[in-house]
Amino acid sequence: RLLRIIVFFISLLITPAWYLMVSSPERLPEWMDFLSSPEPVSLTLLSQLLVVEFLIDVLKLASLNTPDSLSNSFSLLGALILGDFAVQAGWLGPEVLVYMAFVSLAGFAQPSYEMGYAFKLLRVALLLVTAAFDVWGFVLGVVGIVVLLATAKPLVGKGYLYPLIPFNAKALRRLFFREPISPDNT
Repeated sequence: RLLRIIVFFISLLITPAWYLMVSSPERLPEWMDFLSSPEPVSLTLLSQLLVVEFLIDVLKLASLNTPDSLSNSFSLLGALILGDFAVQAGWLGPEVLVYMAFVSLAGFAQPSYEMGYAFKLLRVALLLVTAAFDVWGFVLGVVGIVVLLATAKPLVGKGYLYPLIPFNAKALRRLFFREPISPDNT
C-alpha cells in the first residue's frame, strides 16, 4: 500500500519537476546533468508533454472500444508504433516518452479509475502553472494540490487525506499495516 501511494505521488510530480529541471539546467547539480539535455525536436517541451498526455487518453479510449481479446495488444502496438514514428519524425523526444510511459503505467497501480483521472488533471494543471511561473508556480501548485486534498469533501467518506486529516492513529496504522480480519484468520 505504501508503494502504491509513493508511486502515485511520484507520477503526479515527475513531469512538472522534470520540466522545471530541463527549463533551467543551471540550477541542476553536476551529478544530474544528464537531465538537462533532451534531444532537440520541433515541438517545445511543454507541447510534447501535453500532446503525449492527450495521446495516452486516445489510446485508452481506443482500447476501451476494441473487443476484449484485442484491446491489450492493440493499445500496446498502437503506443509502440505511434511513439516510434513520433521520435523518428522529430516531433517528440525519447525522454518525454519515457517519463510519460512511467506516468501511464503508474496510473494502472491505482484501484480507482476516477481518482487516476483527477490526479491526471492535477498533474496537467501543475505542469501548466510550472511552465507559467517557474519554481514559484511549482511550489504554489503543490501547495494548492495539498490544500485541495485537505479541504475537499468527498461524497462518501471522511476526506481524501483521512486518516491524516482529521487525524486517526488507529486508522492510519490499519492503512499501512494489514491486520487479520478475525482472530481465527491469523
